[in-house]
Amino acid sequence: MKKILHDPQYSDKILQMTADTMLLFNHEGICLDMVIHANQGIFKKKKSLIGENFFNLLSEDTRKPFKEDFDKVIKDKSVSTKNYELSFGSETYYFKCIMYPFEEDMVLCQYRDITKRTKIKLQLEKANNELREVEKAARICQWNYNFKTRIFNYRGFTGAMARGDKLQAISIENYLELVFRDDRPGFIKWIDSIPNKTNTETFEYRILWKKEVFFLRMGLINGGLTDRNEQTIEGYCQNITDIIKLDESLENVTKAINYASEDIFAFRPDGTLIFANEQFRIHYLLTNEPDLSVININDLLVNKDLKKRWMNIRGEFAHINDIVRYVEKAPFTHLKDVLAFDFFSYIIRDSEGEDIIWTFGRDISEQMRYDAQIKEVNQIMNTVLENIPLAISVKDTGNGFRYIYRNSVTYASMKSTNVVGNTDFDIHPDDSAITFRNEDLGILKNGIPLIYNKEVSDNKGRTYIIHKQKFLAENGSRAPLIISLESDITKIKKMEEELVMAKEKAEKSDMLKSAFLANMSHEIRTPLNAIVGFSRVIADTQNANDRMEYYKIVEANNSRLLQLINEILDLSRIESGIMEFTEEPINLHVMCQEVFDAHRFRCSENVRLIFEDSDPDLWIYSDKNRLIQVFSNLIGNALKFTAEGSIRFGYKLKDEFIECYVKDTGIGFPENKAKNVFERFAKLNTTAQGTGLGLSICKSIIEKLGGTIEAKSELGKGAEFTFTHPYISPIENDKSSPEEEETSTKDNGLQLSDKKNHTILVAEDNDSNFKLLNVMIGKMFTLLHAHDGIEAITMFEEYKPSLILMDIKMPNMDGLDATRVIREVSPKVPIIALSAFVYNDDVKEALNCGCNEFIPKPVSLEVLTATLKKYL
Repeated sequence: MKKILHDPQYSDKILQMTADTMLLFNHEGICLDMVIHANQGIFKKKKSLIGENFFNLLSEDTRKPFKEDFDKVIKDKSVSTKNYELSFGSETYYFKCIMYPFEEDMVLCQYRDITKRTKIKLQLEKANNELREVEKAARICQWNYNFKTRIFNYRGFTGAMARGDKLQAISIENYLELVFRDDRPGFIKWIDSIPNKTNTETFEYRILWKKEVFFLRMGLINGGLTDRNEQTIEGYCQNITDIIKLDESLENVTKAINYASEDIFAFRPDGTLIFANEQFRIHYLLTNEPDLSVININDLLVNKDLKKRWMNIRGEFAHINDIVRYVEKAPFTHLKDVLAFDFFSYIIRDSEGEDIIWTFGRDISEQMRYDAQIKEVNQIMNTVLENIPLAISVKDTGNGFRYIYRNSVTYASMKSTNVVGNTDFDIHPDDSAITFRNEDLGILKNGIPLIYNKEVSDNKGRTYIIHKQKFLAENGSRAPLIISLESDITKIKKMEEELVMAKEKAEKSDMLKSAFLANMSHEIRTPLNAIVGFSRVIADTQNANDRMEYYKIVEANNSRLLQLINEILDLSRIESGIMEFTEEPINLHVMCQEVFDAHRFRCSENVRLIFEDSDPDLWIYSDKNRLIQVFSNLIGNALKFTAEGSIRFGYKLKDEFIECYVKDTGIGFPENKAKNVFERFAKLNTTAQGTGLGLSICKSIIEKLGGTIEAKSELGKGAEFTFTHPYISPIENDKSSPEEEETSTKDNGLQLSDKKNHTILVAEDNDSNFKLLNVMIGKMFTLLHAHDGIEAITMFEEYKPSLILMDIKMPNMDGLDATRVIREVSPKVPIIALSAFVYNDDVKEALNCGCNEFIPKPVSLEVLTATLKKYL
């Protein structure tokens, strides 16, 4: 047979009948010849490429790989078969090019247009990729099962076994091992029912794959016969584990919502309820209503304001994602214990585009009660912190040491009272602020509290001594706080100083008391020695003149001993704070004259006592006895230290004070000792007689009377004591009273010798004291002796005495009770109280119970005889 295809005369015809375009290029890519069988791409616009460089007609992305393959064909004399992309404007074409080496340095290209086929292929690839993505997203795989071989073939993306496009196979026996035991019978039954078309529904089951449980859903696509007449079925398998778990989660959420302690409900804008949990049904009494669609929120047992709000709440949402929160007080008309509800409402748009208003309601009654309690506690704490005498402040170290709290108490100078949110530099002067900041930095660095005392001044110039404490306080996970406490210890410091002074004074006083006791022993023994000694001498002396001289010595020592006891008693009254004063109108001149008369005979031959000229008409209100005591102590003190010269005393009016003075020409004392002379137990001259109490008592008396006292002296030049007394003038009518009183106390001319016929009852439990009275007045009166108050009452009723001398302290019944009983019988009989209790309260009590007079023990003969003259 003739080979037609190899016959040259048919070559051109065969070439025309082929589908490919033939191009001949030289080594530079210039087209030398061509046979066109394409009308796409380059050839759509150019019918001939002869003479043109083919490389320049290609796009950059296509030119580079095409030229590389072209050069390789020339170099290696090899054949290249590849597909290329060709873009023109918005159009993209694809061509297949087979390049052959052709003679020397030429390439024959067989160009075939594959645009349509390539686009179909790309579309198929795209669809396949999309299908794979859907399978991945839906977690689906494809499978087929051969009933004869009992083999499952599968590929896909369930995540359980099927994890890619690679086809895998497993026997049904092995697969059943993965299926949960409880699900195996159902799985086998589902598979076996497919050929009989008795079950085309999907089947859900569980498998255990790599120790993880998966829920799968098996579905059928089609069934048929293989080319070997074998029964097969195809289907899909979907991993529904997430769906099952989501359903379980939704079920749990539904249960949680249904049994939540809050009210959860949903309604349409028209008010129709579509959901309500159990708590809502209980609150609104809907537990027996199965169908909520017949309930409108207007039918609920709530107040009108809340119903109105729910019906109009859709308009409160500016955007679909907004949340509206509101609190309704006393929402229920049937639950009075519910104080308020806190509501949250938001909108969810359903699948049909309708807005559903979901609402959460929470009972905040307990919270409100708790908040009220907290508010009350905070108010109490704020009240306490604001009124406690302590400056309290708190700074935040994590916010520039700014104050977050400070109470109103302050002891320091401040530029501003606006504290919270500010620093020390905003509040205090710069120098103080710098000090405080350095303190804070030091505490923050080393954590050691700072404690010190400091004197500060506030804005009003008041000075305080403060005790300051600064320390760090933990603040949870935040920066620590610095707490400052400042307390006013001014009074405490002053008290400490006073205690130190008192301690020193007490120590000094203790030393002085020791010296005083030693001196007192000497001072008491001295007059007692004279009294005891001369009393025995008087008894043995027959000469009347000598006896009188000795008597005067005993009497002088008696006076000295009595003065000593009086000073000790005055000290006792001063120590106990019961020194009493009885003010009355006093003529100073008359009083000073009495002082002069009492002391002029005590002066030695070389010393003169001079009462200097003073205003004879000067009257004041004061305690006469106390003033006489002061003058007497000062004059007596001067007598002890003045051997020759004079002692002058007097007074003068200066403005609102009367200035009294006592000057002597004695030995004096050092000028630097002037302040010490008024201290208790102080004796500048230890050789002189005295207790060292007289001047201290004078100072206490004068200060009680509202005056002052001071001393001036030079050693060897005498001393001057000056004291002042406020000038208080009595009214004119009172001026005559003292004179009349003084006149009335004068001797009325009665002679005691004329009164022997008078009987005096002496109530005295001490026999020695009765014998003394008998010696003193027994020659002039008839004396009766009662040993106690009861005997005094009996003897008074029996003998009817002219006068009674009543001792106060006696056994069985004291003198006060006896006086009260006698006064019920006889209000006129004179009763004179005799007692060693000489305080003002004792005197007043005796006079109040009915005594006419009070004579202190030891009894003075002059006072006793004067009193008896007055009443007999």
